Amino acid sequence: MADYFDRKVVEDLLVKYQKTGCTDIKLRDEIMSHTAQLINAVVKTHRLHLLARDNDHFDELCQVAWVAIERALYKFVPGKANVFNLFTQIVKTSCLAAVKKDRVDSVMRGKYRAQLDLNCVKRHSEIERFFKELREVCKYIPDYLKMADALEEIYLEDDKPEEFLFKKVSERTGLSVYNVKRFFKFIQLMEHEFTDSKIGEQHQEKPQKPGEAVFYKEDEDDW
Repeated sequence: MADYFDRKVVEDLLVKYQKTGCTDIKLRDEIMSHTAQLINAVVKTHRLHLLARDNDHFDELCQVAWVAIERALYKFVPGKANVFNLFTQIVKTSCLAAVKKDRVDSVMRGKYRAQLDLNCVKRHSEIERFFKELREVCKYIPDYLKMADALEEIYLEDDKPEEFLFKKVSERTGLSVYNVKRFFKFIQLMEHEFTDSKIGEQHQEKPQKPGEAVFYKEDEDDW
């Protein structure tokens, strides 16, 4: 056993700590003061910090092990457990779990960034297509065409384009809020003209499963 870790002293402190219902903060801090060198030694001996992605996680792993030991103080059973072995095992287990989680998170972060970039590109192309099609729909109505230009400018320049949108379009075009509302109503009515419109999706039939009987509304009268 390492000279820097006095098992008997720590076990006696643990017994006193558990008798308080694991609520005495001073006893807890005194116990934890004996674990610092043990944690450092276990991490270095088993080279746990070198398993991390950037090989520079020594302090982080020591902190993880510290917290894990502190949370497990109540688990010590006098006479049945060797506190040195218990703490050593907690350090190894918690550090290996932290390293594994960090590796998994790094993979998932990469996948998330790739998906986010893909969604941004897709979203940008949809917005560009919407404004192009909106101008085509409004090309014979000068005021509506002016409002379509203003709407795109707001989308590109404003951090929160959805706030006070009617007022912003009105101020940029010099047209009344009433006319702006009519413009948006017009867009709603012409929704079927836009490629990315969701109109009609609610009316699509549910795909039939293999072997599943198909019943139509007309068939209900025969039952």
